[in-house]
Amino acid sequence: MIISGSLRQHIVPRVHNMSQIDSIFIFCGNRKYHEQWTTDWPKIKGIFTHITCICEALKEVALQCEQNAIPMSFMETNKKLDQLDPSFMYTQIIKEILLIIKFNQHHIQDYFSYCRDAFEGDKKEIKNIKRLEGKYHRKISIYWYTCQIFLYPMLNRALRLMDGDIITRVGFFIGDLHRQIEKLHQKQYASATAANTFTVYRGQGLSTKDFEKMMNIKGGLISFNNILSTSTVRKVSLGFAQNAGRSPDQVGVLFIMKINPGQSTTPFASIAGISDFQEEEEILFSMHSVFRIQDFKQIAENNRLYEVNLVLTADNDPELSRLTEYIRKESCPNS
Repeated sequence: MIISGSLRQHIVPRVHNMSQIDSIFIFCGNRKYHEQWTTDWPKIKGIFTHITCICEALKEVALQCEQNAIPMSFMETNKKLDQLDPSFMYTQIIKEILLIIKFNQHHIQDYFSYCRDAFEGDKKEIKNIKRLEGKYHRKISIYWYTCQIFLYPMLNRALRLMDGDIITRVGFFIGDLHRQIEKLHQKQYASATAANTFTVYRGQGLSTKDFEKMMNIKGGLISFNNILSTSTVRKVSLGFAQNAGRSPDQVGVLFIMKINPGQSTTPFASIAGISDFQEEEEILFSMHSVFRIQDFKQIAENNRLYEVNLVLTADNDPELSRLTEYIRKESCPNS
């Protein structure tokens, strides 16, 4: 929300605690005058005297929101199979179905036609659609996923809301992305063993409700029901967690993920040199990566900032195997 400095006393106290309001930007001509009271309102992201500065701040907030919005499912140990979180089941089923569909050029063109209608009047995104349409096969899908264009937020939103129409339209891309991550994984970790175990990080915000749910299932499973972006640099991810923890509606979480490349249920790969963000040390996981929750630790006595230790599930994890088999039987009872 962008509001005038002259209206801040009337508006901010009324809307600040609304969960629908993520960030507030004050636009005025006298920064020093208004800076005195902003510390009492953590959702206020700053005092701005130029609209271009607000635009840059909005981009940063939008990136943080995308980081926080990745859909998750939580599964406590020994939970009855008929009480599975539906989102856990749906994502697993969707992924398996999309990977067996033989998409062709017709499906790709249909998607671009849909995008032109969806972004009609948006000159910037229409330009991006033309760019993607003309060069899709010249660069691998990982590159396009990391670009700051419509594809990334559209895919994330579709998987978050389980929007079947858009998921089907963009299914060719999900399949291409999975296979390219898988190919890189085989190349990068062909001879890896448990001795090559390493750690990656992800910082984001969780709603208080989701955080409490996760705290109550220590030893259980957490699945990231989307493409999962992580970093090998702790400092980068901690920054995302700290920013999220400043919101009164969220808890900042730094996921510390232990990865054994010799045994994993989900392909992952380093995309250094491929990503549109060349400077980032990013490890990208394919859709629906599942981890086991080990423990939690509060960071620096801040009750809105936590470390959560996770371990990527192995392909021989008995509980995950049982869940996967149950889901397949429920979705394809006659197979």
